[in-house]
Amino acid sequence: MASSLTFTGTLMASASLLLSSSQATPIVIAQGGPSGSRIYSIAVQTNSTTAPNHVLGLSSSIGIARIGTLAVTANSGFTAGTANFDFFGNSLFASVFQKNKDANGVPYFNLAPNTFLTMQTTASVFISSGATSSIFVNGEFY
Repeated sequence: MASSLTFTGTLMASASLLLSSSQATPIVIAQGGPSGSRIYSIAVQTNSTTAPNHVLGLSSSIGIARIGTLAVTANSGFTAGTANFDFFGNSLFASVFQKNKDANGVPYFNLAPNTFLTMQTTASVFISSGATSSIFVNGEFY
């Protein structure tokens, strides 16, 4: 077993921003390349003083399917000693993101060509007024 991850394609990293307290329209946070993509992490930072609900979805030409909703920890990644919120490693999403592992034991999620991961907030708990959430995704294109 190798001691470090060996990428097989072109590296992919994206950063997205939920700008308003009522970001109910989904934004694209990652896309499947022409041959697909492999996602290794999804992390969220927010300076919201509340714990806003973030909805992760899978979008294609036929519409958006909701993967799940998580309450992102208030001030995650913005306050000293508070880590980024780990969507990918969250135990509630293990049924989606922790099933496949590469030869090094690193979990991944395959994103098919012409599909997109999206994120939005929900009306039940929006980002606090004037705050934002930053979403970071990394992986590789096939």
